[in-house]
Amino acid sequence: MHVVLGVLGIVVTILVLLNKLQEGGIDIGWLNPFSWHRRRKFRKHHDLNPAFKLDSPMDVAALYMVAVAKIDGEMSK
Repeated sequence: MHVVLGVLGIVVTILVLLNKLQEGGIDIGWLNPFSWHRRRKFRKHHDLNPAFKLDSPMDVAALYMVAVAKIDGEMSK
């Protein structure tokens, strides 16, 4: 019984300390392993070169036209 009370005391102490850290402005949300995978997946997709994220053939054709127009130099508005 004393072991169970000790474990419960440790759990409550950790939860209280984490709550105090959160109230103090320290973000501990990055420790969550479930949201870590989602953030990593979003970061990998977001940091990807935009040319590799094209879905439509029209977008690819527009990219080719812009690339051909930029061969001679920068385009103006």
